[in-house]
Amino acid sequence: MNKEFIDNFMSHQEFPEEAIKEFDRLIDLINNDLYYSAYFDGVVDAFYADKNQHSEIFIAISDKLAEKMKENTYTLQMLFLLAALPRLFEKYKEQEIDEQIFWDSTLDLRAKLVECHKCKSVWGTFVTGWFGRFYELDRFALGRFQFEKNTYDGAVYEKGDIIVKPGDKVYGFHIPSHPVSLTDEVRFDSYRRAYEFYKARDNFEGPIIFTCSSWLLFPPYAKALGEQSNVSKFQKDFDLTCVKEKDKFYDAWRVYYANGDLPVEDWQEDTSMQRKLKKHFLDGGMAGDAYGFIVFDGEKIIN
Repeated sequence: MNKEFIDNFMSHQEFPEEAIKEFDRLIDLINNDLYYSAYFDGVVDAFYADKNQHSEIFIAISDKLAEKMKENTYTLQMLFLLAALPRLFEKYKEQEIDEQIFWDSTLDLRAKLVECHKCKSVWGTFVTGWFGRFYELDRFALGRFQFEKNTYDGAVYEKGDIIVKPGDKVYGFHIPSHPVSLTDEVRFDSYRRAYEFYKARDNFEGPIIFTCSSWLLFPPYAKALGEQSNVSKFQKDFDLTCVKEKDKFYDAWRVYYANGDLPVEDWQEDTSMQRKLKKHFLDGGMAGDAYGFIVFDGEKIIN
């Protein structure tokens, strides 16, 4: 395992000092044991050999190794992802992708590390399966959002001259839990970066079709957070085509972390979002998510 690369990475991405110490302890333990070292290298090889089983490989082997080493499986899952980074860095260079995109994309490791600590009180990750497309060079952070090319498989979308039908190319995007507000400037910077990146990479003509499915797009949440909230403004970027109500707020862990499993009245109120969403649910408000389109011409939304 390349400790020097991993240490430089953790320092560059500003991993918490406590987390760095924990991973360094494990790296030394593994590198100083021929069995563990060979085992770890073999898992990374297997990870890159079969992209369809990223999460299955990492989780199953992490569980087995955690029991043998008497370590936490979430910590080992994150360490496997860190150990796979040098090869990913080389893939970026081979495809001549801007190095900054590597650093921006892999910053999600820190986001999930912090989420894991807040939710599980452990430095690691409990969403290992999420990372596969980053390591396959199928998902990139371009500004505030993370984008990936997909084949559309929903109902025909039609708005004016714009038609999106099953089989068409669309670009889905995700909203990572970074502490950067979704202001107009931040959102549109990300849309522009994605437009330029994929226009050069995929050589398409005309506007780009963005799609997104998220709890942040559920209209009642925008109402609860207020008309001037960044979430409300973000929702207005979309033409929402599917809004679903749910029986509970399954994304509570994203806002309330470990307390998301507690009764609503016990949720913390440290932030404006926490306070307003808690009130929404205490008042009997619905939970849900939504899916929608943004058609972007490089400068503005045109749908």
